[in-house]
This record gives sequence, structure tokens and C-alpha cells, in this order.
Amino acid sequence: MKQQLKSLSLTLKRKKISFADAAKKSSEDKGSGAEGGELGWAPASRYVPEFAKAVEAGKKGELIAEPVKSEFGYHVIEVVDTRPIKAPAFEEVKAQLTDQVRQEAMLKYAKEIRDKAKVEIK
Repeated sequence: MKQQLKSLSLTLKRKKISFADAAKKSSEDKGSGAEGGELGWAPASRYVPEFAKAVEAGKKGELIAEPVKSEFGYHVIEVVDTRPIKAPAFEEVKAQLTDQVRQEAMLKYAKEIRDKAKVEIK
């Protein structure tokens, strides 16, 4: 299997087939394979460690030299583009954070009440 992927990687590097066509033809992942290997934008941390490490080491427009093995099998990876991860401004998430803090406080309070309650069935 790994040898077949090395051969595929070499074919891709020589531009004898596009990455998308190779993924549609050879991928065992029915989801991304049907999409030409496209995973969309996501931080590398979203993926399993082996895959994430390879993606982080890759450069824009680069095909990762070696197939990467993970718990899901072997992967041939092409980094199409990169962009920095930018945290949203506080004002953009203030309402969400406020709601989250209120919800957590309410859950904590409800737990405290339950823990102190004495229920007797007669």
C-alpha cells in the first residue's frame, strides 16, 4: 500500500495527473475523495496528530514528500494554500462569552441545589 502511494506521489509531482483527479480515482475516503481530496479550510489541530504535523510542515502549493500514516490509513497531502489563524476581536464574541458564563453559573448553581437537597419518599 505504502509503495503504491509513493508511486502516486511521484506521478503527482511529475504532474502526470492532478491531485483532484488522483483523489477521485484512488482515495478510499468516500467523502474527501469524491471532492477531489478537498478538505476545506481548517486549522491543522483539527486533524489527527500525524496528519496535522505534516500539514503544518508543508508549504503553500506543496505536495508533502512522503505519504503520511495515521489511524485512518495512509494520506497523500497537498497544501493548496495557507492563512494565519486570527482570533476574533473581543467585541465580536463578547455576547457569546457572556451567555456561556451565565449558562455555566446556572449549571453550577443547579448542581449545588441538587447536592444539598434531601428527598424523602414516604
